[in-house]
Amino acid sequence: MLATTVCLTLAAFAHAEGSTRDLAAAIRDWDMPVLQSVAGQRSHGGQTALARGVLSEFEGDDAAAIRQLSESLLSGHLDDPDKQAAFTELGTVYLRDQQYSLAVSAFESALKLSNKVGAEETEQISRALANAGAFSGIPRMTKTVMNHDPIPLTRDAMDLPRAEVKINGNQVDAIVDTGASNSVVSVSTAKLLNLRMLRAKEA
Repeated sequence: MLATTVCLTLAAFAHAEGSTRDLAAAIRDWDMPVLQSVAGQRSHGGQTALARGVLSEFEGDDAAAIRQLSESLLSGHLDDPDKQAAFTELGTVYLRDQQYSLAVSAFESALKLSNKVGAEETEQISRALANAGAFSGIPRMTKTVMNHDPIPLTRDAMDLPRAEVKINGNQVDAIVDTGASNSVVSVSTAKLLNLRMLRAKEA
């Protein structure tokens, strides 16, 4: 009985240690079981806050994500890969929340730890920093809700939902993707819509 209890305890401990050790990889791979496991622990303060912050980010709760990710960085208990992941995710949330100067600062901090990650991930952070830098100093986007009537949707050949939208007084057919982190238009469409084009700043 005692041996069984010891074995189970060691197995649970090994699972927890493996989960916390692989947290940065879990964030990169969106490994929800690992993130949820670490978020539910009490003995790894910095990593617990980091995992909870990433989960809040996935849920779209930006205020909670910013608070938890900042808490993880202030804990002083993150190793460099986890710290780099925390700065990257914090920058992503700031960028989504149109807090561009704060996003620049977070991505710059992440890049200082870029020797802890691969070249592809470093390039992604550099691109995010360039985007945030281009928007830095630009006022937040605004929108005007004209009415609350339902918007008719159609499906294209790829079964993607499409709708007619109006931007700067110009009507255009658009793909509706509520889960997208970015909106993409061609240069010709941007000119048609009278969108202001900014040159990305080099990291």
